[in-house]
Amino acid sequence: METDLRKTQIVEFYGIPGSGKSAVSHLAAEELRKLGYSVEEPTYTADHGYSGAGRKLHKAFLAAKYAVRHPGCFSRIRSLAVENGYSGSELMSQLINILYKICFYDIRKSDYIVFDEGLIQSSLSLAQNGAAGGSENYGKLLEIIGSDFEITRIFIDVEPETAIRRMAERGTADSRADRENDMEKKMRIVEKWRADCTDFASQYASITVNGNAGTEDEVSCILNYLKTEKA
Repeated sequence: METDLRKTQIVEFYGIPGSGKSAVSHLAAEELRKLGYSVEEPTYTADHGYSGAGRKLHKAFLAAKYAVRHPGCFSRIRSLAVENGYSGSELMSQLINILYKICFYDIRKSDYIVFDEGLIQSSLSLAQNGAAGGSENYGKLLEIIGSDFEITRIFIDVEPETAIRRMAERGTADSRADRENDMEKKMRIVEKWRADCTDFASQYASITVNGNAGTEDEVSCILNYLKTEKA
Protein backbone atom coordinates (compact mmCIF):
# COMPACT_ATOMS: atom_id res chain seq x y z
CA MET A 1 0.00 0.00 0.00
CA GLU A 2 1.16 3.57 -0.65
CA THR A 3 2.49 5.45 2.33
CA ASP A 4 1.34 9.02 2.95
CA LEU A 5 4.00 11.17 4.62
CA ARG A 6 1.33 12.90 6.69
CA LYS A 7 1.02 11.27 10.09
CA THR A 8 -2.62 10.34 10.38
CA GLN A 9 -3.73 8.82 13.66
CA ILE A 10 -6.15 5.94 13.19
CA VAL A 11 -8.52 5.52 16.13
CA GLU A 12 -10.43 2.24 16.30
CA PHE A 13 -13.23 1.56 18.74
CA TYR A 14 -14.32 -1.98 19.49
CA GLY A 15 -16.56 -3.81 21.90
CA ILE A 16 -19.60 -6.03 22.08
CA PRO A 17 -22.77 -5.02 20.22
CA GLY A 18 -24.63 -2.46 22.32
CA SER A 19 -21.53 -1.15 24.09
CA GLY A 20 -21.99 2.37 22.70
CA LYS A 21 -19.11 2.46 20.21
CA SER A 22 -20.87 4.60 17.60
CA ALA A 23 -22.22 7.21 19.99
CA VAL A 24 -18.97 7.62 21.90
CA SER A 25 -16.72 7.59 18.83
CA HIS A 26 -18.85 10.20 17.06
CA LEU A 27 -18.87 12.54 20.07
CA ALA A 28 -15.10 12.11 20.45
CA ALA A 29 -14.66 12.97 16.76
CA GLU A 30 -16.80 16.09 17.19
CA GLU A 31 -14.68 17.21 20.14
CA LEU A 32 -11.48 16.68 18.12
CA ARG A 33 -12.90 18.91 15.38
CA LYS A 34 -13.61 21.61 17.96
CA LEU A 35 -9.93 21.44 18.89
CA GLY A 36 -9.02 22.21 15.29
CA TYR A 37 -8.17 18.74 14.02
CA SER A 38 -9.37 17.38 10.68
CA VAL A 39 -11.30 14.17 11.31
CA GLU A 40 -12.83 11.52 9.06
CA GLU A 41 -15.44 9.02 10.28
CA PRO A 42 -15.77 6.58 7.36
CA THR A 43 -17.71 3.81 9.08
CA TYR A 44 -19.99 6.15 11.03
CA THR A 45 -20.73 8.07 7.82
CA ALA A 46 -21.42 4.85 5.91
CA ASP A 47 -23.88 3.65 8.53
CA HIS A 48 -25.60 6.96 9.28
CA GLY A 49 -25.25 8.94 6.05
CA TYR A 50 -26.97 6.50 3.70
CA SER A 51 -30.30 4.69 3.50
CA GLY A 52 -30.39 0.90 3.88
CA ALA A 53 -29.97 0.14 0.16
CA GLY A 54 -27.64 3.08 -0.38
CA ARG A 55 -25.45 1.96 2.52
CA LYS A 56 -25.04 -1.51 1.03
CA LEU A 57 -24.23 -0.12 -2.41
CA HIS A 58 -21.70 2.34 -0.97
CA LYS A 59 -19.86 -0.37 0.95
CA ALA A 60 -19.99 -2.84 -1.96
CA PHE A 61 -18.61 -0.24 -4.37
CA LEU A 62 -15.67 0.57 -2.10
CA ALA A 63 -15.00 -3.12 -1.48
CA ALA A 64 -15.02 -3.89 -5.21
CA LYS A 65 -12.76 -0.93 -5.89
CA TYR A 66 -10.23 -2.20 -3.36
CA ALA A 67 -10.41 -5.77 -4.70
CA VAL A 68 -9.65 -4.55 -8.24
CA ARG A 69 -6.76 -2.35 -7.11
CA HIS A 70 -5.25 -4.97 -4.76
CA PRO A 71 -6.09 -8.44 -6.14
CA GLY A 72 -3.35 -10.14 -4.14
CA CYS A 73 -4.58 -8.69 -0.85
CA PHE A 74 -8.17 -9.51 -1.78
CA SER A 75 -7.25 -13.15 -2.40
CA ARG A 76 -5.53 -13.46 0.97
CA ILE A 77 -8.38 -11.77 2.83
CA ARG A 78 -10.88 -14.06 1.11
CA SER A 79 -8.80 -17.06 2.18
CA LEU A 80 -8.78 -15.78 5.77
CA ALA A 81 -12.58 -15.51 5.78
CA VAL A 82 -12.90 -19.01 4.34
CA GLU A 83 -10.51 -20.34 6.98
CA ASN A 84 -12.85 -18.87 9.58
CA GLY A 85 -15.68 -21.00 8.23
CA TYR A 86 -17.56 -18.56 6.00
CA SER A 87 -19.07 -19.36 2.61
CA GLY A 88 -21.81 -18.15 0.28
CA SER A 89 -23.66 -14.97 1.21
CA GLU A 90 -22.05 -14.84 4.68
CA LEU A 91 -18.62 -14.91 3.04
CA MET A 92 -19.59 -12.05 0.73
CA SER A 93 -20.93 -10.03 3.66
CA GLN A 94 -17.71 -10.50 5.65
CA LEU A 95 -15.55 -9.54 2.66
CA ILE A 96 -17.48 -6.34 1.98
CA ASN A 97 -17.35 -5.47 5.67
CA ILE A 98 -13.56 -5.81 5.71
CA LEU A 99 -12.60 -4.46 2.29
CA TYR A 100 -14.52 -1.19 2.35
CA LYS A 101 -12.84 -0.27 5.66
CA ILE A 102 -9.36 -1.00 4.35
CA CYS A 103 -9.88 1.66 1.66
CA PHE A 104 -9.61 4.31 4.35
CA TYR A 105 -6.32 2.94 5.68
CA ASP A 106 -4.97 3.58 2.19
CA ILE A 107 -6.09 7.24 2.10
CA ARG A 108 -4.58 9.18 4.96
CA LYS A 109 -5.16 12.90 4.53
CA SER A 110 -6.65 13.94 7.88
CA ASP A 111 -5.25 14.29 11.38
CA TYR A 112 -7.54 11.52 12.60
CA ILE A 113 -9.52 8.71 11.02
CA VAL A 114 -12.03 7.46 13.58
CA PHE A 115 -13.61 4.04 13.10
CA ASP A 116 -16.58 3.26 15.31
CA GLU A 117 -16.23 -0.27 13.89
CA GLY A 118 -12.96 -0.83 12.07
CA LEU A 119 -10.78 -3.81 11.27
CA ILE A 120 -10.66 -4.87 14.91
CA GLN A 121 -14.43 -5.27 14.98
CA SER A 122 -14.28 -7.09 11.64
CA SER A 123 -11.63 -9.44 13.05
CA LEU A 124 -13.81 -10.16 16.06
CA SER A 125 -16.80 -10.70 13.78
CA LEU A 126 -14.84 -13.25 11.76
CA ALA A 127 -14.05 -15.03 15.02
CA GLN A 128 -17.72 -15.62 15.84
CA ASN A 129 -17.65 -18.88 13.88
CA GLY A 130 -15.05 -20.08 16.33
CA ALA A 131 -12.39 -21.08 13.78
CA ALA A 132 -9.86 -18.47 14.94
CA GLY A 133 -9.60 -15.76 17.56
CA GLY A 134 -10.04 -12.06 16.92
CA SER A 135 -6.41 -11.31 17.78
CA GLU A 136 -5.18 -13.90 15.30
CA ASN A 137 -7.45 -12.58 12.55
CA TYR A 138 -6.41 -8.98 13.22
CA GLY A 139 -2.72 -9.85 13.11
CA LYS A 140 -3.20 -11.54 9.76
CA LEU A 141 -5.13 -8.57 8.35
CA LEU A 142 -2.39 -6.15 9.40
CA GLU A 143 0.18 -8.44 7.83
CA ILE A 144 -1.80 -8.46 4.57
CA ILE A 145 -2.38 -4.70 4.28
CA GLY A 146 0.81 -3.56 5.97
CA SER A 147 1.23 -2.34 9.53
CA ASP A 148 2.88 1.07 9.11
CA PHE A 149 -0.05 2.79 10.79
CA GLU A 150 -0.31 4.80 13.97
CA ILE A 151 -3.30 3.14 15.60
CA THR A 152 -5.02 3.92 18.87
CA ARG A 153 -7.25 1.03 19.92
CA ILE A 154 -10.11 1.77 22.30
CA PHE A 155 -12.10 -1.00 23.97
CA ILE A 156 -15.53 0.11 25.20
CA ASP A 157 -16.31 -2.47 27.87
CA VAL A 158 -19.80 -3.08 29.28
CA GLU A 159 -21.52 -5.96 31.04
CA PRO A 160 -23.47 -8.34 28.74
CA GLU A 161 -26.73 -7.48 30.50
CA THR A 162 -26.22 -3.78 29.77
CA ALA A 163 -25.45 -4.48 26.12
CA ILE A 164 -28.55 -6.64 25.69
CA ARG A 165 -30.74 -3.94 27.24
CA ARG A 166 -29.29 -1.34 24.90
CA MET A 167 -29.80 -3.60 21.88
CA ALA A 168 -33.46 -3.96 22.81
CA GLU A 169 -33.79 -0.19 23.13
CA ARG A 170 -32.25 0.60 19.75
CA GLY A 171 -34.32 -2.07 17.97
CA THR A 172 -31.98 -2.70 15.02
CA ALA A 173 -30.70 -5.89 13.39
CA ASP A 174 -27.10 -4.79 12.93
CA SER A 175 -25.40 -7.79 14.50
CA ARG A 176 -25.95 -11.48 15.01
CA ALA A 177 -26.74 -10.74 18.66
CA ASP A 178 -29.34 -8.14 17.64
CA ARG A 179 -31.05 -10.65 15.35
CA GLU A 180 -31.19 -13.48 17.88
CA ASN A 181 -34.58 -13.68 19.61
CA ASP A 182 -33.80 -16.50 22.04
CA MET A 183 -32.46 -14.77 25.16
CA GLU A 184 -30.22 -17.65 26.24
CA LYS A 185 -28.60 -17.82 22.81
CA LYS A 186 -28.31 -14.03 22.70
CA MET A 187 -26.52 -14.04 26.06
CA ARG A 188 -24.09 -16.74 24.87
CA ILE A 189 -23.30 -14.74 21.74
CA VAL A 190 -22.68 -11.56 23.73
CA GLU A 191 -20.61 -13.35 26.36
CA LYS A 192 -18.41 -14.86 23.63
CA TRP A 193 -18.03 -11.43 22.04
CA ARG A 194 -16.94 -9.97 25.36
CA ALA A 195 -14.48 -12.80 26.03
CA ASP A 196 -12.96 -12.27 22.58
CA CYS A 197 -12.78 -8.49 23.16
CA THR A 198 -11.12 -8.97 26.54
CA ASP A 199 -8.58 -11.36 25.03
CA PHE A 200 -7.90 -8.88 22.24
CA ALA A 201 -7.52 -6.04 24.75
CA SER A 202 -4.82 -7.97 26.60
CA GLN A 203 -2.71 -7.97 23.43
CA TYR A 204 -3.61 -4.87 21.47
CA ALA A 205 -5.74 -2.30 23.33
CA SER A 206 -4.27 1.13 23.95
CA ILE A 207 -7.02 2.03 26.38
CA THR A 208 -10.02 0.32 27.98
CA VAL A 209 -12.99 2.58 28.72
CA ASN A 210 -15.79 1.75 31.13
CA GLY A 211 -18.88 1.85 28.93
CA ASN A 212 -21.09 2.29 32.00
CA ALA A 213 -19.40 5.53 33.05
CA GLY A 214 -21.64 7.81 31.01
CA THR A 215 -20.97 9.25 27.57
CA GLU A 216 -19.47 12.53 28.79
CA ASP A 217 -16.97 10.81 31.08
CA GLU A 218 -16.09 8.25 28.43
CA VAL A 219 -15.39 10.94 25.82
CA SER A 220 -13.34 12.96 28.32
CA CYS A 221 -11.22 9.93 29.14
CA ILE A 222 -10.61 9.24 25.44
CA LEU A 223 -9.72 12.85 24.60
CA ASN A 224 -7.25 13.05 27.46
CA TYR A 225 -5.56 9.91 26.17
CA LEU A 226 -5.43 11.17 22.58
CA LYS A 227 -3.98 14.52 23.70
CA THR A 228 -1.25 12.64 25.55
CA GLU A 229 -0.43 10.65 22.43
CA LYS A 230 -0.22 13.80 20.29
CA ALA A 231 1.98 15.62 22.80
